[in-house]
Amino acid sequence: MSRQVRTQMPQTQKKDKKSKSKGKKFDKNACLLMFILLFSGILIFLLLTASDNKKLNSTLNETFDFAKTRIERYENYNTNDQVKSLVRLMDKTTELSRAIAQEDNLSEEMLDEYANEQRLTGILVLDQNQKVTEQTAKDGDAMLLWQKLIESDYVCDIAKHPQKTYTTRLRNEGKLYDFAAVARQDAAGIVITYMQKEEVSELNGDLTMKSLFADFPFEMNGSIVICDDDKVVSTNKQELLSSSVEESKSLYKNEFKAGGGWNCLPSFKGRKLVWTQGED
Repeated sequence: MSRQVRTQMPQTQKKDKKSKSKGKKFDKNACLLMFILLFSGILIFLLLTASDNKKLNSTLNETFDFAKTRIERYENYNTNDQVKSLVRLMDKTTELSRAIAQEDNLSEEMLDEYANEQRLTGILVLDQNQKVTEQTAKDGDAMLLWQKLIESDYVCDIAKHPQKTYTTRLRNEGKLYDFAAVARQDAAGIVITYMQKEEVSELNGDLTMKSLFADFPFEMNGSIVICDDDKVVSTNKQELLSSSVEESKSLYKNEFKAGGGWNCLPSFKGRKLVWTQGED
């Protein structure tokens, strides 16, 4: 009996040693597997992050190019419309100066008739001292409306240098006008015409900055904001329109996913362009 116990003890010790070596080997394999999984996870995360950044940068570039094209279209549309309107008004003013000299019939009635035919808001005929010789009756004494501009160098120089002309579009007392001034051909002085313009509105079929991106879908459910100084003048999110940049950011926190961030695109035509990614 004692011999059997003695012979069994070495065998038990051998089994314990084998199980310990197997345990150590298993621990090493488990650690290696965990390391591989952790490394793979980090690698996949970095690859996905790089892919997302690449997609984001690509979207930003495409968004800027699109916004640039739309703003250029808006600027060209309004510039062409303004130039055509001012050229037509200058032609009418030059023709009026010629007609006054040719017909030698300067009177309120004559100016009223010409204004009605040419759809002008008003006409002023000044002498060499910028005093009113005659004017249309519709607006009463229009000198009060244009006094400041008439006294400017742009207009005063026309009396001294008859070859000069002046035309502009401006806002006066809250209304939009086209204004033109040329030298008189019958005597020393200036002929002025002006025309009130309709406000730019999408209701009139005009392309406006306000409607430039209205309800337009962007990739990644993005939002674009066009700012003049700190004021939002155009966006595809109507609730952001006419708010300040800071107010827009406040709305953004409630509407867009956290961490989306505001991305400032390159400024264009003096305007600040901002884009942010929304929730998918």
